[in-house]
Amino acid sequence: MDKQRVLNAARQSGTDPEGSADAGPKISFFNDYSAMVIKKHKAFDEVKKRLQKKKIEYALLYPATLRLTINGTVRHFASPDDVSAFINSLG
Repeated sequence: MDKQRVLNAARQSGTDPEGSADAGPKISFFNDYSAMVIKKHKAFDEVKKRLQKKKIEYALLYPATLRLTINGTVRHFASPDDVSAFINSLG
């Protein structure tokens, strides 16, 4: 993948992609998602806030699947309604 090759080259040249204080310029990548993917991501905003309040680790995967880890168990959800129902079941 091109992104990984650029990050590896930056590390080898002494540039820190994470931007530490003693390194050169920080390297950042921004994904260019379609309007449909952005809309799907935004649909998860409320459940992501609820997960943050409960301190449950999660990630929003491409194109729009929410992965959460609770008590060492990984779960995947394709819809915000499914995530919400799961959060409600936790009590």
